[in-house]
Amino acid sequence: MIDVLMDYQILIIIGLLFLSGFFSASETALMTITPAKVRTLVDSKKPGSKYLALLKKHHHKTLISILIGNNLVNITAASLTTLLMTDYYGSAAVGVATGLLTIVVLIFGEVIPKSLATTYANKLSLLVAPILFWFAIIITPLIWILDGLVKFLLLLLGTKKQKQVTDEELIAMAAIGEEEGTIDEHERELIENVLEFNDIRVEEIMTPRVHMDAMPEDHSVAEAAQFIIHKTHSRIPVYRETVDNIVGILTVKELIKCMHNDDDTEELTVRQIKTATPLKVLHSMPIHDLFHQFKTKRTHMAIVIDEHGGTAGLITMEDLLEELVGDIEDEEDSTEDRIKTIGDGVFELSGRVELDELHELTGLEFNHPEYKTVSFLITEQMGRLPRKGQSVEIEGWSFKVTQMWRHTIFKVELKKIKE
Repeated sequence: MIDVLMDYQILIIIGLLFLSGFFSASETALMTITPAKVRTLVDSKKPGSKYLALLKKHHHKTLISILIGNNLVNITAASLTTLLMTDYYGSAAVGVATGLLTIVVLIFGEVIPKSLATTYANKLSLLVAPILFWFAIIITPLIWILDGLVKFLLLLLGTKKQKQVTDEELIAMAAIGEEEGTIDEHERELIENVLEFNDIRVEEIMTPRVHMDAMPEDHSVAEAAQFIIHKTHSRIPVYRETVDNIVGILTVKELIKCMHNDDDTEELTVRQIKTATPLKVLHSMPIHDLFHQFKTKRTHMAIVIDEHGGTAGLITMEDLLEELVGDIEDEEDSTEDRIKTIGDGVFELSGRVELDELHELTGLEFNHPEYKTVSFLITEQMGRLPRKGQSVEIEGWSFKVTQMWRHTIFKVELKKIKE
């Protein structure tokens, strides 16, 4: 009878060790599987996927239920083992039993189950999800108590809820995807650009006032036509008296319509042509907000206003799209206008020259993705806004500011420093 009882106790302990492994494997599998994979499994209507989605949705309570189950079986196994060894071998064997059980639980209840769960996370998650779901339902009152206690303690500690997936993690995942061949370089760059889109403000990518093309409203139609032909823009801001007072946006379509309908255009001025009401936005506006405004107002250009109400520059839908897909070259875009050779190893640069172009010209490497233009590079290197005539040396090249307008670097002299 005693031997039979001992056999039952051993079988119960083995069963508890199995349950310990089950809970450990479940924890690892559920923490390993990604929300994206869960969504794929649900869309594929895999058995157990609905339970899995519910467990992932309430991951905090799921973790509590797993920890409750794991601790219950481990404590019960330890108690039975201690009781068994004490009854048959005396109190002297308790220490030996505790040591042996610790090793057994570590191997069969932790290491092996978690290793298997890491390898077969998707399959195992689907298998354990229904069991864990109903187990959590059964112990719901206990989960509520512990969940409330944990939240209260975290509140006392001042801990804030964090995002499950951060932008940095998504960018890292995209980089890993490129390394493993899941996505190509352009797809990875697009993902990064989309994630960084929310952090960019209008003033960072707008065309500054000093580079902005605009015409006065008292221009004749002929002058307007010549202006647009010379500038090769499809739309031009129109101002009254000063560029700080933009009163409309003239499109090529309206100009051509006017010239076609009126035989006598010599007396007509831009003021008499139908122009679009300009969309005006603050320089500090996030570009994703501007993107939505462009869509809702069905326009492609906005006038940027500074903190004093003056015109700071302009921004177009193309500027926003370039932040996502990279440079969109127009027919009129010319590198020669921004980079001019004025001597042996001496160049005149526009402050808007991008660092990729500068790298092609000089071979300089730039490891700061936040630096986008020569103007921004010089300002950051000097630690302040430079004045006309000031220069900075960067890896054997001298960057001298030759023209400034307000707070914008307009022209830069680039010279190779002779050794």
